[in-house]
Amino acid sequence: MKKLFFIVFVLSLAIISFAQITYIPTEAQLHQFLKTKTYVVKDPQIMSEFNIGIDTSIHCCWHITPYQIISYNQFKHLKDSKNNSYLMTVTVFPNKHPDQAYDFLMLLLGGHGKNVPYMPVIAGVPLDFHANENFSYYYKLPAFVKFIQKHVKILLNNPKLLSKNKLYNYYKHNLHNLKNKTIVFTPDQLAYSVNTVDKIHRYYAGKVAIVSQDSLVKLIQSGDTSIVFAHIAAPSPDQMKPYSKCYKFLLDVNGNLYYYGWHRMNPADKNTFLIRDFIKINKKTF
Repeated sequence: MKKLFFIVFVLSLAIISFAQITYIPTEAQLHQFLKTKTYVVKDPQIMSEFNIGIDTSIHCCWHITPYQIISYNQFKHLKDSKNNSYLMTVTVFPNKHPDQAYDFLMLLLGGHGKNVPYMPVIAGVPLDFHANENFSYYYKLPAFVKFIQKHVKILLNNPKLLSKNKLYNYYKHNLHNLKNKTIVFTPDQLAYSVNTVDKIHRYYAGKVAIVSQDSLVKLIQSGDTSIVFAHIAAPSPDQMKPYSKCYKFLLDVNGNLYYYGWHRMNPADKNTFLIRDFIKINKKTF
């Protein structure tokens, strides 16, 4: 997909291009979205993680608007209609550095003559660091698809949340609901200082589990509502630069968001959850 130069803020709620044109979803845009048909745009790379999981995820989980799955070539002919919306992956550059690209799942509004960088963004979530080859997220796509729809409904029901700070505070309150959940991590998602259950319990009083990748896939695909799983979008340590960012989230299988944040990566703070994440989570949960 053509690389698009954006500065991306929290969950793509505010996007600024190099031309410094700001797009912030408005109440009118949210209502316009409800009147559209959503085209789910497949990646040009046939065997991408997104293409592997999106068909099943959309058929089982997309209910907010009528939808159709299309190719990227079809999208180029449909993108100018304001009666359409688009769910697609977009490559973004949070710090304008061409070697630090991230793939985001974005919900966009169409419009006359608009190219993707200038389409209003309704919602979005980081999927992966663009250059990662071994990372797998296809089994998480149903939760991401559910989250985006819940996010839209939250904004429609609470227009006062159409502000980055107010929305951040709103989602922080969800941490209270972690008390009866088990947070599930894979070993690679945890810094050395918190890479065992005992170490985590020094900073977080709730239930946690550390499982294999295969076990996590089975838990998510089983629809286990007792767990909350971690998701990280970041370069690997060998791809890390001084300006690299690690995006991290806690969600459940129903698309409820409990925690999100990011940190600037360095040799000590790599692509993992850190002590300070557990301190923040514990403070708001208990």
